[in-house]
Amino acid sequence: MRPMRFWHGYTREPPCGLLPWVRESWDRAKAGDWQKALALLADDSFVNQPCPFDDAHGALLHLAAAQGKLDVVDTLLLKGAWRSQQDARGNRPIEVARKHDQKQLYDRLKPQFVRDVPFAVLLEMQHYFHRAIRGWRGGPNPQYAEMMLPQLQPMLEVERIEFRFDIAHWCGGFNYELVSEGDEARLDVFGASRTIGGSGGRVEITRHGVKHIRLEGPHPP
Repeated sequence: MRPMRFWHGYTREPPCGLLPWVRESWDRAKAGDWQKALALLADDSFVNQPCPFDDAHGALLHLAAAQGKLDVVDTLLLKGAWRSQQDARGNRPIEVARKHDQKQLYDRLKPQFVRDVPFAVLLEMQHYFHRAIRGWRGGPNPQYAEMMLPQLQPMLEVERIEFRFDIAHWCGGFNYELVSEGDEARLDVFGASRTIGGSGGRVEITRHGVKHIRLEGPHPP
């Protein structure tokens, strides 16, 4: 099986319920008991899950940045935390550290990119990606309001690898991979849902828009 990174996007409790350890892990982290908080994680991919219990929806790295926990920041980075992940207010962990005057964290939290896509190009691609997600089943779904859709900038922090965005309420999701870089960067996306007859399809996304490659059932506009 190919290695994969995950975007866990729920900012509210999904229809199937949150995993039982999620609230306790966040409560422990907010109280400063990071050893127990991290021990509760089901696996390391959850270090980047947006917090479902506040309006900022930051990840654990945002919280550690606010608390000024250098040792915790280092641990989270080793577990794969993304320096460039934004909360619902557009703040990355480094902006949170600056807001709380945690100067000892500035160097640690400065985003480090190993792939090259101009930021303006990446934002255009992200716009089309989100539009494709919202339209995949033939129209907007109100439950997307309870989710933080995938951000593409964290993909620049790692070498080429496939990402996964699960959507519990339709028993499916999206695999997506940044297959090329530069001004003509391309994102390959495969989406499938078991709740609508196994419908799925693949699209290619660039700054110019969405190109349908293979479609089975409802597809993005």
